[in-house]
Amino acid sequence: MHAQLSLFPKSLAALSVPELAALVRSAGLDTCNAVLRKGYWTDPEKLAHDLPEFTGAMHGEGVEISFTETDWDPAQFLALPKIEETLELLHWCGIHDVRLRQTNSGGKFGAVGDVRRELPDLARAFEKLAALAQRHSVRFIYQLHHKTLVSSPSALWPLLRDLPPAHVGAMLDAGNQAIEGFEDWMKSARLLGPHLVAFGVKDLAYTRDLAQTAADTKGWRTEFRPITEGVTNWRHVVAALRDIDFHGTLVFMPFYREGTTAAALTPVLQREVSYLRAMLAPPS
Repeated sequence: MHAQLSLFPKSLAALSVPELAALVRSAGLDTCNAVLRKGYWTDPEKLAHDLPEFTGAMHGEGVEISFTETDWDPAQFLALPKIEETLELLHWCGIHDVRLRQTNSGGKFGAVGDVRRELPDLARAFEKLAALAQRHSVRFIYQLHHKTLVSSPSALWPLLRDLPPAHVGAMLDAGNQAIEGFEDWMKSARLLGPHLVAFGVKDLAYTRDLAQTAADTKGWRTEFRPITEGVTNWRHVVAALRDIDFHGTLVFMPFYREGTTAAALTPVLQREVSYLRAMLAPPS
């Protein structure tokens, strides 16, 4: 088993590259994900300039970038402008893993549409993505997400099983699946097998909201928490990953501190990384 520990810096766009690299190092992580979104270091509209500058600057700080987060919906991906050139650029900058955005059912997050039609459509989109990824030596990764068309490993597996894992992979996500889509970790890992190439390291807790008094709710809500506090049994996660000899990326998503400073985030993230690294250490 080999896992690199990376950071999805969703709430850290205000940091400079040296500050981001310093946070990655001080937290005990191996690397950081590039974020191909407007308002971050790699703006999709200026990618030819921004991506080489970002990956080069992070390399200069001792952090190699090989994983990127995108807003590319696999159902609409092939219609994106200049997609061939973009994938060539990613490959040239040393980025192999490309996380796609989740496909919504019914056209928007949280909706439920004609799922019997949407799932075969998504399967056909994945087949086209596999061919595109092979041409450009990248791997598209689909992350499970609650309130979307595909939220569980059993739902994702039929879409991937006939596709090459070198070019189309899966990303489980403990926090998302605790909201919708949780299945036993060992079963999930063995089902996805070599297609399982990434894992979202975030967690949550269910809390009682006594202020909710409406007749249609019992007053329960979810909130993201550090993995040392949430509902996920991370020993079971690591055992499942070890069982399939996982080789991939564990992506830390510290959404519990969105909007706070890097100084406030760092000690909490350090504890999370130490907690998981202790479990990942080879058995003595």
